Amino acid sequence: MAVSNVGSAVSSWAANSSVSSAFADSVCLFVNGEYVEIRPGADIEPSTTLLEFLRRRRLTGTKLGCGVGGCGACTTVLATWKPDRGGCREASTTVGATENGHVQYRAINSCLTPVLAVNGAHVITIEGLGTTDSPHALQQAFVRHHATQCGFCTPGFIMSLYGTLRTSGWKPRVSDCESSFDGNLCRCTGYRPILDAAKCIAQDFEECAATGANAVAASSSPPQAWTEKGDVAIVTTTSHSKRSEHGMEDLLMRQEAIDTSSPTLVFPEVLKRRPPVPIMFSHPSCSWRWYAPTTLTSMLELAAWLPAFRIYNGNTDFLQEVRRGVELDAIVSALHVPELRGVQKTGSEVSIGLAEPLTDVVDALRLLCADGSGSEGRDSFDRESWAGAAEVAKVLSSFGSKQIRNWCGLGSLLLRSDVVPVLAAAGCRVIVQRLSDPTGEKAMVQLQTQKELQNKPVGSETRSHGKITADQARFCTQRLAGSKASAGPLGGPDLTVTERVVPLLGLEFGAGEVALRLLLPKTRPGSVIRSYRGRLRRDGAYSVASAAMRLDLEGPESPPIVTGAEFMLHDVGPGRRTMVFPSATAVLLGKPLPVPELTRHEALKKFVEEVEALEPTAATAHGFYRKALAASFFLDLLRGLNSDHSFGVPRPLSSGMQRYEDLRHGGMHACPDHRPLSDTAPRSPVGQPVIHTSAIEQSTGEAVYVDDLPVPSDCLWAAHVASPYPKAKIHGIDFSAAVRVPGVHGYFDYRDLITRVQEKHIPVNNAYKIFTTGLATAVGHTVGITVAETPELAKKAAALVKVDWEQLDPVLTVHDAVEKQSLIPYNHVIEQGDVDGILAQCREEGRIVEGTLELGGQEHFYLEPHAVMAVPGEGGEMTIYTATQCVHKTQKTVASALGVPCSKVVVKCKRMGGAFGGKEVLSTFIAGRLAIAAKRLRRSVRMVLDRKEDMEISGQRHPFFAKFCCGFDCDGRVLGYAVDCFTNGGHTTSITKDIMDRALGHAHNAYHIANFRAKGVCCDTNWYSFTAFRGFGAPQAMLVIETAMEMVAAKLGRSVEAVRLLNLMPPGGCTPYGQVVEHNILKPMWETLWRDADVDARLKAVDDFNRRSEPHRKRGLCVLPTKYGVNFPAKFLNQAGAFVCVYQQDATVLVCHAGTEMGQGLNIKLAQIAANALGCDLQKVHVGETSSDKVPNASPTAASVGSDLNGMAVLDACEQLAARLKPYRQQGEGPESWVCAVQAAYMDRVSLFAEGFYAMPNCGEYDWNLDTTDNSKRGKMYCYHSFGVCCAEVEVDLRTGEWSCQRADVLMDVGHSLNPAIDIGQIEGAFVQGMGLYTLEELHWAARDVPWAQPGTLVTTSPHTYKIPAASDVPCDFRVSLWAGTPNPRAVHSSKAVGEPPTFLSAAVFFAIKRAICAANGTAFESMDSPATAERIRAAFADDVVRELSRQLGEFRHQTLC
Repeated sequence: MAVSNVGSAVSSWAANSSVSSAFADSVCLFVNGEYVEIRPGADIEPSTTLLEFLRRRRLTGTKLGCGVGGCGACTTVLATWKPDRGGCREASTTVGATENGHVQYRAINSCLTPVLAVNGAHVITIEGLGTTDSPHALQQAFVRHHATQCGFCTPGFIMSLYGTLRTSGWKPRVSDCESSFDGNLCRCTGYRPILDAAKCIAQDFEECAATGANAVAASSSPPQAWTEKGDVAIVTTTSHSKRSEHGMEDLLMRQEAIDTSSPTLVFPEVLKRRPPVPIMFSHPSCSWRWYAPTTLTSMLELAAWLPAFRIYNGNTDFLQEVRRGVELDAIVSALHVPELRGVQKTGSEVSIGLAEPLTDVVDALRLLCADGSGSEGRDSFDRESWAGAAEVAKVLSSFGSKQIRNWCGLGSLLLRSDVVPVLAAAGCRVIVQRLSDPTGEKAMVQLQTQKELQNKPVGSETRSHGKITADQARFCTQRLAGSKASAGPLGGPDLTVTERVVPLLGLEFGAGEVALRLLLPKTRPGSVIRSYRGRLRRDGAYSVASAAMRLDLEGPESPPIVTGAEFMLHDVGPGRRTMVFPSATAVLLGKPLPVPELTRHEALKKFVEEVEALEPTAATAHGFYRKALAASFFLDLLRGLNSDHSFGVPRPLSSGMQRYEDLRHGGMHACPDHRPLSDTAPRSPVGQPVIHTSAIEQSTGEAVYVDDLPVPSDCLWAAHVASPYPKAKIHGIDFSAAVRVPGVHGYFDYRDLITRVQEKHIPVNNAYKIFTTGLATAVGHTVGITVAETPELAKKAAALVKVDWEQLDPVLTVHDAVEKQSLIPYNHVIEQGDVDGILAQCREEGRIVEGTLELGGQEHFYLEPHAVMAVPGEGGEMTIYTATQCVHKTQKTVASALGVPCSKVVVKCKRMGGAFGGKEVLSTFIAGRLAIAAKRLRRSVRMVLDRKEDMEISGQRHPFFAKFCCGFDCDGRVLGYAVDCFTNGGHTTSITKDIMDRALGHAHNAYHIANFRAKGVCCDTNWYSFTAFRGFGAPQAMLVIETAMEMVAAKLGRSVEAVRLLNLMPPGGCTPYGQVVEHNILKPMWETLWRDADVDARLKAVDDFNRRSEPHRKRGLCVLPTKYGVNFPAKFLNQAGAFVCVYQQDATVLVCHAGTEMGQGLNIKLAQIAANALGCDLQKVHVGETSSDKVPNASPTAASVGSDLNGMAVLDACEQLAARLKPYRQQGEGPESWVCAVQAAYMDRVSLFAEGFYAMPNCGEYDWNLDTTDNSKRGKMYCYHSFGVCCAEVEVDLRTGEWSCQRADVLMDVGHSLNPAIDIGQIEGAFVQGMGLYTLEELHWAARDVPWAQPGTLVTTSPHTYKIPAASDVPCDFRVSLWAGTPNPRAVHSSKAVGEPPTFLSAAVFFAIKRAICAANGTAFESMDSPATAERIRAAFADDVVRELSRQLGEFRHQTLC
């Protein structure tokens, strides 16, 4: 790679780029205004992505999140010069339009884009947008709106928004801003602050004032309502009010002028003058070449000459094909061939270039359909003639994500994508061309000779795979030169072009053929075309079912008669063909429209028979759901043209409101005895909504994560050798072939463990092993690692390690485990009262409900995958850089593995890109593996898991299966409740027992139940071990009791909200585990939310809507409470240390603590505590990275006690320093006094550093094994409890299972908040993550009926197959309030934990969906397992489609979730 300054190199490049037939062998582009030239011999291969290229240049703000274009962390903006070609799109509507062309800005996925494909473009990354010293307005908007938490996804969001800003000419609408993020995922924030930050740049921003919560807040109390004392205010902020609060108006006005002059953002003039240059690029290690011709002639000749090639039209599957090892001679890019670009209207057809990005195609078609642009005259324009084009635009506009649509052309979608049905229904045809030789002269003979040479087997004497001989290269150059110079027809004097126009469904390619353009005709008079798509998530999701229907109608009379019908459904099977249904559509011929009911029923029967014959249900994922969707789509038009043809639920513009207490004095504590300070003690900056400590660094891409660390010059990379089977014996390992590969430095397994010789366990509880020995007990169970010069080479070597396996019979589910008694020893029970007696009495009186419930697991899907680097030092020292929640556990594991003292191992963690419990365990053992290799090789060793492997082996939330029985009185008061909870622990014990303990402790949720029993059963299976996740078992158990409450209400005919209120824990009430609930505010919180959320009126409005609406469109509303116990279950973990230094030079403060920052705002809260205790400005306080050599023996950052423990430890250290400095602060308390005091103390030789320590009292004392029936004698289970209440309202389209949360009101108790902005962000993030748990997110392990994967293999291993909530899934109207006036005396400065307690409240969405289903089916209760996916919702809707499918195919049966 060579980099030159803009100047002579650019001038030379521009001068040499005149139209030439010769292929250039270098690629030239600009990156953030800097000219870059990639020459042969560099470390760039044809398959190198733009993301890899940027990160090698240390532009690490662009992140690798998933590698498949599904998360948006890799988003960059591509600026290109687009010549005007005329046609449907008017150049004057585009930014930067001139006479000859315009600059086009597009956000793209850099992880999917080959760097060679951006030849001649200007790449803008987050670093080019702005820096911490000079941030861009968008970056400042994200900072000021608290729109960043872990920050890993933040650059991608900002770049997506920047693409929208530039595409719109600095005049985006609110709807444009909200839709900018359909290809971006965030796991932390809940998206609400991101949407707020985005909307503040909208031209029509003021329209937000009338939307949802904004309108309510604007018409109510002022933003701050102070008490008479002037020390407390209730602050209300909204999505609308923040723009002026944060001063964004002036900032945005100035930014446009800055962007038009910034050297990193201005489009280079030289790119406007430079025509495209044909490129041929190769690399010695790559078996194929990259060609980028600039003429159709060149492309056709390459197609004729190359035996195995792919045309690149911006294909998103490009890298997948390469990684699968598809045999290729070349990739031929069509991006710069004019004949494959542009959209033109010619007569009665629209001609679409197959390399034209989908975004431009959609814009052109919409312009055409809106006003007939390009037609003979707008006065004569008939929109019905282009109805098919409108349907095509609708489908293309929802394909993939905006980043994909901005780059991908139609050429890659013609044969096997889900857009084919609508294209076929619209009558599209494809222009295909190839070179032919009608005279039989030597040109084609020569071409054929070359093809035969290329087709010879690898290793043949006449063929060197992937290399082109000198004669071949000379021939190719001569042919291209001859064709270019010829004045004759395309192909030169001795070759001609053969063209054929093929109907789309009949498209098959012959040798040397290339598809050029798609012809989209006008819709025939009398024809009606409809397109349909059903997906598991609103945005950024592949279709589960994609279909289109065309009806030909005849007759002026009403109703019209069906004379032709065609229904097409995209097949998701291996063939990816488009299916047609002649028998079902034949039934419709000659029938009037609307089609009579009996005919519809007959057509439905035929359709189900045909679809099952074409695609058996067992052969595809979501088979029942696909058929239900397809049948619903099929019946749609048959009900008439005037019926409601819209599928799904429309989503309005989002809004949000946040309300919190601004307390200026009081509620402060001293450490370590929690002694309350005076009510006049000032709180600031504690309690203020201060921004995240790293917000600006995260927004500018300067925040450093483990994978962003500079790679040491001697660094090696490691890859896992893992079991492909769920259970198998290992009889032998042969790694000889792997270590013979040049560049491979070794293979390591259990034989390299020092502790195996010493017979030590790793760790103490032997929950995991660094390497397995003779038995693998899960797919992904680590056998060893290979270490090599590059990550690709390490993976290649890992594939060469041969393991002699003997497969054994696995245990895969809870039900299998119970049947085979494959259980983890566990005997904990919580029981009080006479449970069996009460339940027997209730059973006799008929007042009992019983049931079962399955709850699926959940993938953490933190955006930053696991990343670890081990760096060896002298004398056995080892430094570990890692993304972990458990620094101390990592240190212990590495020390044990190496056989060295812990004092020689230093573990560092600056920050994590999300964790949620998923980085508690696996990271420690990856560190152990790398440390072994690093010590042996005396070189640094690094590993970054790809998304697939991370999801396979990091563990997920524990799935649960529950059996419950509930007895009650005639009012609905629960008299007795018994529940048996079964959980799938996976292949090791890990922390499953602790998970079950918390589940049992929360099985009663927020209710008082005098007679209660909760038992747990932990199952040992051959799925990879499940692990900690936000809530730690409580969200699973609480869902069971709430299901029982629903059943009680249904049986009594009462409102479930009334039953919940009746059973709420009263003040002074006692839990089943014998602990009195202190400061119980559940009932006042319930009443306050009921009033503020206007629940009575909304319940009536929901009933009115359901009476008026279509049978398939219903609403539901649910109000739900929660009570959550806080502390670690093990007493010894409830401790923390801190180290605080004050530097005399400038009186700045360094805070080191035992927690880890993963986006939850721990660092800023500790900085606020320190600044308050020391009496200095917050800007003086810096929080350093977590490191085991600064604060030892750190407990995991988990259980929501990070602030409780570390906050008190920091307070302890700061109080010691404050006491030492007090004699020097007699002159005042201001900033100058602080500096003077520090310097004076230093001169007096007073220590300016202190260590703090805190041990949480009265917690983790519960004795499960004590022989007593009085649970209060067992000790306190939790230090304190947090409370919350939520009201959620949803609207559901039961034909597709799609739903939208119309409004969510959350009222959460966080005591006196340390930082209300951070706490509200945690509540919103927890709510949306929990919403995913209960509705969208479904893990799928292959079972014996899945032929394409080993049983026990996780098949949902990417954002394509596993769907977390996107920005368009969050509540449309999202209101979060913090309960005011109730301090918590048991945590630092009267605060409470906030990370986990709100998670369960999102179950209100789950129950609201069930209420909507009840409204549709006319039932009082619907049984449904969690998650309530679109598939389950559709199957629960008892309409004609489901009844017919059930009759012919059997009842809907979902894969077991646990």
